[in-house]
Amino acid sequence: MQIKADFTREELMQHPDVLFEACHPLEKLNSIASLLLAYPDGPAVMDKRTVDGVSNMIEDAASEIEYLIRIANEKWLRNLEKLKAANIMQA
Repeated sequence: MQIKADFTREELMQHPDVLFEACHPLEKLNSIASLLLAYPDGPAVMDKRTVDGVSNMIEDAASEIEYLIRIANEKWLRNLEKLKAANIMQA
């Protein structure tokens, strides 16, 4: 998975917008969609290896997005807990 290779979990947790990296897997999905839309007009035939490769790319992009969403949710919950603790301390 590309996201895990580019950024550590800690770096993503420190970033103000964890989902900033979602553009990479979304671009990957957009490229795959363009390939598939252009395919029927092309001269080539997709063999099993090509279909497997495209499927793996789609699964990888989906995994990257799921990973980023999990981290964003975890960060949101941590921030909510900090806010609740700060409100309790003020009361």
